Order: sequence, then structure tokens, then C-alpha cells
Amino acid sequence: MAYACVTGEFIFFRLRAYTCAYSLLALPLLVVVHEGIHALAYWVLGARKLQLGWKWQQAYVYIAAPGFVLDKRGFGLVALAPLLLIAAVLIALLVVLDGPLWWAVLGLLGWHWLSCVGDVGLFSFALQHTSFYTYDDSSESKTYFFSKREAPVKEEVNANPR
Repeated sequence: MAYACVTGEFIFFRLRAYTCAYSLLALPLLVVVHEGIHALAYWVLGARKLQLGWKWQQAYVYIAAPGFVLDKRGFGLVALAPLLLIAAVLIALLVVLDGPLWWAVLGLLGWHWLSCVGDVGLFSFALQHTSFYTYDDSSESKTYFFSKREAPVKEEVNANPR
């Protein structure tokens, strides 16, 4: 942005308008595509009952697969697929576009990365556990996370001290 302003390619306010306005206008479409990719990942893994939900107070939208158990690998696929696929498409667009659309795509890429923080955070939580499973319970509107723990090793006590 600074380079474009210094070289006179765009005036600052027009540049900011393209970056913010066009990328913000595209956000609703991006949310639909993002959640659609989550749904496709669930579908590829075998989930057939999917639910779209949203929490307006916390400002997020989600796809759930009630009763479908995911291990760490499946959870990683579902969580990170939108981040990786959409980022790849937007970065490819940055290579071929120029002018105002380039700035709009750059803004959209930033918004998308920011909106993927929850997906990345949940996957990093899963990575902290050697054995990780999750499933959605639609009757309670909750997602449960499970990890198998190893039993602590007890030291044997010598019954006949010398």
C-alpha cells in the first residue's frame, strides 16, 4: 500500500476503499465457501448428516456432523481444509490480478486468515494430545473433545526391606 501511494499509483483513500470495501463485500460469499469446504471434508470422511449453525453473539458460523466421531487426522482435515484451499486460490489470484482487484483480494486474504484463527487454534489443541477424538452432539449443541491418557506407572514397593 505504501509503495502504491508513494509512486502515485493510487491515492491512499481510494486504495483503502478498494482493500476494505470490496473485501468486506465479498466476506459473506467467503463464509459460505469456507463452511462448504468444511462440509465437503466431513463428507469425504463419511459424515452424511451435517448441520449449519451460527452464534451471532460470538460472531461465528459453523458446520457440525452430529454423532460423527473424528480422530486427530480427520479433525485436521476438516479444520484446515478451508484455510489451505482458499488461501491457495487467493494467492493464485494475487499472481494474476493487478490494480484495484489485487488490493481487494489481498484484503480478502487477510480477512480469511483472521477468520481461520478458531480452526487453527482447535487443531493446535488436538496436536497437544497423542490420542484425540471429537464429536458433535446436536441435542446439546456442544462439541466434545476426548483424549486417551496413559495410566501412571507405579513403582513397585519392595515388601522385604533389608
